[in-house]
Amino acid sequence: MLVVALTDGRLSHPHSRLFPADRLIALRQAEQVEAMRLLTRGTGEIITLGFPDQGAPEAQADRAAVRDQLLHLIDTRNVTALWTTWEHDPHPDHRCAAAIARQVADARAGLGFWRYPVWGRFIEDAPRAGDVLYRFDGAPFRSEKRAAIDAYRSQMTDLIPDDPDGFVMDARARRHFLESPELFIGDGNHV
Repeated sequence: MLVVALTDGRLSHPHSRLFPADRLIALRQAEQVEAMRLLTRGTGEIITLGFPDQGAPEAQADRAAVRDQLLHLIDTRNVTALWTTWEHDPHPDHRCAAAIARQVADARAGLGFWRYPVWGRFIEDAPRAGDVLYRFDGAPFRSEKRAAIDAYRSQMTDLIPDDPDGFVMDARARRHFLESPELFIGDGNHV
């Protein structure tokens, strides 16, 4: 499994003095590596593009450069499916990633293309016409999923105590992500 991380997560705790941006970025990357190790039993790989959190590329030239990087990876790694966040997710970086991924999928006929809502699970917006919503029961993998979620200590605990505006997932949302089926959106063009 290959994961491409578009942004660096530096704004999860924007006012922390204990974890300034460079230290927070390193922590968030280490958490991602640990979660990947747990989910793939050490076989996964992460490529970090390093755009700032909430600073995913907006300019068409920058998006085209990311698209080209992804197309190169697909071609050289024999990738058969692309998974990305949903284009209607409330987080701007998630919408940007989905837009770039759509360009990639449209450029490679036969590439499987799947999107998933993250925060979009909690809004009223629906998939567009032609999309199909698939539910995957993750219950058999709940212990691995819990371990991977727990790997994100900066997001799940009070590890960073000096930023009252910092993001820590509340218990209800955490339980939802752990216990609810995984949701994937496919369309007839790339499934």
